[in-house]
This record gives sequence, C-alpha cells and structure tokens, in this order.
Amino acid sequence: MSILGRVAAAYGRASQSRPVIVQSCTSGCIASIGDVLMQQIEQRGSATPKRWDRERTGRIALFRLTVFGPGYTLWMRSLERLVTVQGTARAVVAKTLLDQLVWTPPSLSIFYVSMAMLEGLRLADGFERAKRMLWPTLQVNWPFWCCVHLFTFTIVPPAWRMAWVSTIHVGWNAFISGLNEKARLTDENVPAGGEEEER
Repeated sequence: MSILGRVAAAYGRASQSRPVIVQSCTSGCIASIGDVLMQQIEQRGSATPKRWDRERTGRIALFRLTVFGPGYTLWMRSLERLVTVQGTARAVVAKTLLDQLVWTPPSLSIFYVSMAMLEGLRLADGFERAKRMLWPTLQVNWPFWCCVHLFTFTIVPPAWRMAWVSTIHVGWNAFISGLNEKARLTDENVPAGGEEEER
C-alpha cells in the first residue's frame, strides 16, 4: 500500500473511532487554508499589498475547530438517524433539505456573530452583522451546497463525509472569509452612533 493509501486508511479509522475530534481538527485546518487563499486573492491588483493577517486566519480557524467542526460532525451523524425514508433519491433530497433549511441559517448566523465578537465587537454588533449578511450568503450557499450534497449523500461513505465537506470548504471558506472581511471593514467605518464616518 502506498504512503497516501496508508494515510487515508489511518484517517478513516481515526474518523470512525474519534469522529468529533478528528473532523473538528480537519475543519479547522481547512478553514485556515481557505482564509489564506482568500487573502492571496484579495492582494491581486492591490497597489499596496498587505501582510498576511494571522489574526483573521486564527479567528476563522478557531470558529471551525471549536464550533462548526463539532457541531456539523454531530449534525451529519444525526441526519443518518433522522432520515429513514426508503429510496436513494428521496433520502438525498430529505437530507439536503434538512441540511440547508434547518442547519445552514443558524450556522451562518453563528459564524457572523462569532467573527464579530472575536474581532472585539459587541454581541449586538454581531447580531446586526448576521442580520445584514445572512440573506446574501444564503443566496449563494443554497444552490452551491445543494449541488455538492448530490455527491455527499450518494457516493461519499458516511465516515468520509466530513472530510469531503471540509475539502469543499477550502473554496467555501475563502468565499465567506471574504464576505466577513467586507462586513468587518464596513463595521469599522460605522461609529457607535450608527452613521458612516465622513471621508
């Protein structure tokens, strides 16, 4: 067996024996990669390149490691128990709808609130950011993840689903990290009174 094969087999065994720990760590690592990727994209065409924002990467990695990773791991396992409909197509539709309508809106809201608070803002500011950003994010999230889950709930084995979702999250984390950064910059330009600073 090749080295890659042995690593994959070891990861599969670890995911089955300690799914929350292994898949949470996977989620945190993937989040870091996604944010670094987005920061590189944001630098393109910039007249004044910025240094790598380690704190920004750390915030999203911390959220994925401690909140999203454990929560989504348990959620994916719950879907397997909750959905008992017969037939592959019906099961895929049921799991995808539950994932996108029950899990996703609160998950994204918690993401924006958590990011705002880790940036040093108040809880009320976090709720305001979530309120402002949730719908634009869902408009991209729903079609994108519905397509991804056609594979998640058909050809990907349950033990590998979190790893699969985390891999797709490289691109998705880059996207929502960029959205959150725009929201952060907007928040920085709005003083406590709520009116935008004069330029």
